[in-house]
Amino acid sequence: MRNHSPDHLLPTGNYPVDNTHLLLQQTEVATNGEHAMIETFVLKEIHDEIERLPGLCKTVFKLVFFHDMNNSEIAEKLHIPMRTVLYHKKEALGSLRFTVLKKCLTARVKPPYF
Repeated sequence: MRNHSPDHLLPTGNYPVDNTHLLLQQTEVATNGEHAMIETFVLKEIHDEIERLPGLCKTVFKLVFFHDMNNSEIAEKLHIPMRTVLYHKKEALGSLRFTVLKKCLTARVKPPYF
């Protein structure tokens, strides 16, 4: 017959008390804890790299991503051309991608999705 297991793979019904579900729960908690540690590490690295950005790149990056300002608002606030804003935003993102990915690879941590 199709899709039937051999008899030796069928359960017999007489099993000792199984506590594997407890082990799985503990493993899941450990995995969640490891995930939180990795996430904290990556976020700290990103924050450190933002602070290392050159002056105007850092200012433009923070205005875009922390203050939710658009390019024209930033250009008006900083009294610079819109193309300069675009340039510094591109440079900041490129620098962050490169340095964070490089650090994640050397630390063997799964990098965040950019």
